[in-house]
Amino acid sequence: MLKFVAPLLTLAFVASTANALEFELSDNSQFTKACVAAVESNSSLEDVLRDNNIRALSKDEVLCNDTPIAEFARTYKKQESSNTNINAIFENTNASSESKLCIAAATSNTAFNQTKRRFLTKVNPKQVVCNGMALAKFAKQYNKSFNG
Repeated sequence: MLKFVAPLLTLAFVASTANALEFELSDNSQFTKACVAAVESNSSLEDVLRDNNIRALSKDEVLCNDTPIAEFARTYKKQESSNTNINAIFENTNASSESKLCIAAATSNTAFNQTKRRFLTKVNPKQVVCNGMALAKFAKQYNKSFNG
């Protein structure tokens, strides 16, 4: 069985606002282009292989830095998505204590703790539902460090 190897040089650098990975082509081969496209493209891996005219018997025959292309793409897509910042604007449509607690929890741990102290007698955070989900689950979508 023939394996195609596409070596890539991975450069990691830290910007002032976010972490990012940048891939540099070590050659101009269709296999190297496919490896980079598999990480950067939203299209399916099969589309990437087809677009780069790679007619391998199996996706596992194309290696990126000695890793099967599917695994390589999953690894680096996960890293990129974990470094993504989510910007959201919250609107308290009913001005309730529960809504204020949800917004505070999604904003920061400090805001959550301050709001929780204000409403402690009225609201039990463990019973609060935010947009149909438990407060903790809702908050973690926007505040990855939520510990309330």
